[in-house]
Amino acid sequence: MAMVRVALCLFFFAGLFLSCEAGGHVWFGKLFRSRIPIHYVDYGVDSSTSNSRPDIDFIKLGQNPAILSLLDEVDLENLVLTDGFKGMLSTLIDSPYVPSAFQPLLKKLGPYIPYAINNYLACGGEEKPFFDAIDSVRDNPLVKPFLNDTSLLESTLGNSELIAATLPVLYSSVVTNNPPMYDWLVTLPVQCIVDQGYVQPMAVIMAEDTSFDQVAAALPKLVDDYYNTGCVSEQMLAFAPVLLEAFRLPPAQQTSAIFQSKGTTPTGEQVGFTTPFKGGPSILQCLTPNLAILTTVLAVG
Repeated sequence: MAMVRVALCLFFFAGLFLSCEAGGHVWFGKLFRSRIPIHYVDYGVDSSTSNSRPDIDFIKLGQNPAILSLLDEVDLENLVLTDGFKGMLSTLIDSPYVPSAFQPLLKKLGPYIPYAINNYLACGGEEKPFFDAIDSVRDNPLVKPFLNDTSLLESTLGNSELIAATLPVLYSSVVTNNPPMYDWLVTLPVQCIVDQGYVQPMAVIMAEDTSFDQVAAALPKLVDDYYNTGCVSEQMLAFAPVLLEAFRLPPAQQTSAIFQSKGTTPTGEQVGFTTPFKGGPSILQCLTPNLAILTTVLAVG
């Protein structure tokens, strides 16, 4: 995930040189006039290796203050739709920097990624909170071992039972008890982004050959009904650990677990499946129009 920031920087330079839409000549002049002290920064590039291509520490490069300064000058909302960005994205996906196990899926998602990023920015999503959230995950002690060893990540993702057992703890550490990630998610304009139309086909691709295919296909309606009924992201973020725990249980035990257990917000407020939240409806009320779809993955009633 630390590569996301670096990818945006690489994509920027691709757009700069490969697409006139990026207005690269104008920005390039700004870059030189800004006098960014690039020479004082450790880029994370080891030029002492015997290979023709230097080894790159993407985590260091992603934290580079000069890189962050460059991003402040970039119109990412338009840049991501340029041919340069798309070409660089395709090149990155095919590169050795992406674990081979992830490449087939990323190649399918690739055509939608620029538009999803554009939708995020067009809906009011901000770059700094996103990068802060990514950095907080990268530094998480439960996540860092997997970022340092992609083979460990690949082997873990292949063990569905292990994933199911660790997800609740991981969620608590990465989301609930991690302010940068939580604050970003709770303010994420989910409905606006999904309504633009590019997230749903990505969800369908990721749900192929899984029990979540119907949920993915109905994602826009699920999201619209949830928010239009009056529920908020804070509710679902708090209740998500309950759902993750329920997935580990046999179907006969899932309903009682969902209806009886409660989630907790970072400020200590409890959130139940049938309990109104802050004067608004309960999660059950907001999911009721789509219970038939949800029961294909979880026994919710």
